[in-house]
Amino acid sequence: MAGPNPLVVHVSYEPMFPVLDLARIADIAPRAEVVLAPYDPGHEQRTRRSEEPTALDLAAGEPAIDEGLRGALARAEVMIALDAPLDLPAQAPHLRWIQALGSGVGQFVPCRLRNGPIVLTNASGISAAPIAEGE
Repeated sequence: MAGPNPLVVHVSYEPMFPVLDLARIADIAPRAEVVLAPYDPGHEQRTRRSEEPTALDLAAGEPAIDEGLRGALARAEVMIALDAPLDLPAQAPHLRWIQALGSGVGQFVPCRLRNGPIVLTNASGISAAPIAEGE
């Protein structure tokens, strides 16, 4: 726990877990509490969300939400994610900001974020310099 009123940041993209330096984050942002709880519907479902966001059977392809993820979502104010559950506003009542890991955000369209308090930002351009430099 990062203090009496932590800013709860939920990281849901599991490949990030090993590279996160939680001690360094605590030094930089002592009020932040980083919660690691994966959510990954998989590439096929992510693509389907983007291509068929209003499909009536879209929820059938979603993974189950375990207690760890349910608890992280219930407390999160910030989310760093590649994906999120379809019923995100109901699952994450304190969530105010999602930082998408990629430039595309089509997979978030079915999550019913419109006209709500959750801001969605993307990482467009984050790889522009390394790609331009050939790295």
